[in-house]
Parts: sequence; structure tokens; C-alpha cells
Amino acid sequence: MKQQDKDIYKKTTDAAGTITVLIFTAIFILGGILIRFSYVKENQINYRADEERVRAKMEIENSQKQLMDPYQFLDKRKEFVRLPISRSMGIVEEIYKNRNTARTNLLQRIERKSKPVSAQSSTADKLNLEK
Repeated sequence: MKQQDKDIYKKTTDAAGTITVLIFTAIFILGGILIRFSYVKENQINYRADEERVRAKMEIENSQKQLMDPYQFLDKRKEFVRLPISRSMGIVEEIYKNRNTARTNLLQRIERKSKPVSAQSSTADKLNLEK
């Protein structure tokens, strides 16, 4: 090969190498940008999903609190009443201050409930709140 041909070949290979390096550099930069933007979108989606979960949890807790807190008649005919949990726990504590009385009271209520409906006594006796 002549010197002139060698110089042309060298310039061509140098140019091709430079272009190749530039292309790969551009691909890596564009890939990094695409990964960065897709990561941000994913985080935004996760953030929104977290907000929705927190909001749903708060709604569930509020609805449960509304169900548990108020006094309410469940069945006026049978005199079933819904009490707030704190009040009902207070009643249970009061009943179980004397364990023996509470135990006999509970056993009597079980016996009355196991009888047929016609044999049961009045509502006050069912609840056994006089004692």
C-alpha cells in the first residue's frame, strides 16, 4: 500500500471509531434518561397507591368507630341495645367484681336460653340486671 492509501485508511478508521464511540455514548445517555424517567413515574404511582391505602384505612376506621361508639336500638321489640365498647366493658367489670355471683348468673342465663321460647321469662329476668 502506498503511504497516501495508509493515511486515508487511518483517517477512515479513526472517523469510524469516533462515530462508534459517540453512538454508544448517546445510547448510554438516552438509556439513563429513560430509566430515570421511568423510575420517577413508578415512584409517583407507588406514592399515589400509598395515599389511596391510607385514605381507605382511615375510612374503614371511621366507619368502624361510628358502628361501635353510639347507643342504638338493634331490636326494640326484643330490647336489644348497642352500647359503646367502653360502657359495655364497664358493665362487664362491674358484673365480674364478685366472680361467684357472676358465674352463677351466667349459668342461669345459659339454662334459660336452652329452654324453649315459651318457657322463658320476662326481659328483666333474661338480662338479670337487678342483682
